[in-house]
Amino acid sequence: MKILFAQHFIKTGIVSTEHGFHFSQLFDKRQIGDYIDFADYDKQDIKPLIKPTENFIAHLKKVINL
Repeated sequence: MKILFAQHFIKTGIVSTEHGFHFSQLFDKRQIGDYIDFADYDKQDIKPLIKPTENFIAHLKKVINL
């Protein structure tokens, strides 16, 4: 999924490399949460991701015209 996202959105310039890096971080954290037993995230891990995630979602909404 990350490779396809990079190929179709980052390399084409639709999404910045900064947003691409953030997407990669979120994807990895989700994979850990879904597939690693006893994975745990605390407020310190998640809080710095909130604003960049909101910016990423806002950009994607613009891209798909929502």
